[in-house]
Amino acid sequence: MLPKHLRGYLRAQRLAWTLLGGAATLLLSVIANRITPGRMAVPALLGVIVLLGAVAIALLWRRPPPDLHVRWDNPEPLNTDGRRAQAARRGVIAFVPLYSPQAGSPAAGLSAEERQAAAARLDYSLLDPEHSNLAPTIQGIAAHKDRLEHCWLVSTRGDASDGSLPYAGVLAAYLEDIKQLTCRFHFDAPRVGSQAKPGPYTLELQEDTQVVQDTYRLIQKLFREAADQDLADTDVVADISTGFRSMTLGMVLACLDRRRCVQFVGTSYTPLGVPGKDLTPIVYGFEPELPPD
Repeated sequence: MLPKHLRGYLRAQRLAWTLLGGAATLLLSVIANRITPGRMAVPALLGVIVLLGAVAIALLWRRPPPDLHVRWDNPEPLNTDGRRAQAARRGVIAFVPLYSPQAGSPAAGLSAEERQAAAARLDYSLLDPEHSNLAPTIQGIAAHKDRLEHCWLVSTRGDASDGSLPYAGVLAAYLEDIKQLTCRFHFDAPRVGSQAKPGPYTLELQEDTQVVQDTYRLIQKLFREAADQDLADTDVVADISTGFRSMTLGMVLACLDRRRCVQFVGTSYTPLGVPGKDLTPIVYGFEPELPPD
């Protein structure tokens, strides 16, 4: 659904050209009735000239559409218990990144196969998610704990690798057991066999141009799924904290359609421009609109 100003503008433009087309049709009908075989009456000829001139002037002097603007709501930093309780959403859509532990983590010395085996056992103690690149996703989802009812975890996989798919289940288990979330999680289980089709919550990683389109379509589908759960667009936040740039772009583009909010886990910076260690989820609401006349 387009914003109100944009819908109104397009309706006015469409109506104006429809009326012009109707007038032209009527005028041509009158002219046709006044044309004699082999000769065009002077008034009819003048009518054709006037009509063509009017259309030419309309095309030349047609007012160009106004610039499209983005109206921003005040950003909501979820950095206190009160703000988290006030701004919490009923639904969150988040990416599951390809797991990578921090240096010094118990999982840092494990092979990729050993990490996937730990994920299959839901052994989050060994994987230590909060000391990995899963930490921003955990913070972004847990910030909505007070109201959260549904959480969609979007995984990735490649042709020859399961990607982040094996880690969706262990992430959900960690959020349930340690963060005490009681929401319903929507995610795919790891595939069985190399030819298994991707599940409804998994993105196939190909070239970036395709990933943008696939992400866009998937996020649109998830918002429709949220609507089936009686969640309005404003009840759901799409978290762009992790995932590849093409995935982030696809998610943001999907949120331009309606009053959909995006969230990312940000931080403050030192005077030297170095990111701080404190992570803060920030919710942004925005809507494309045309400026009023």
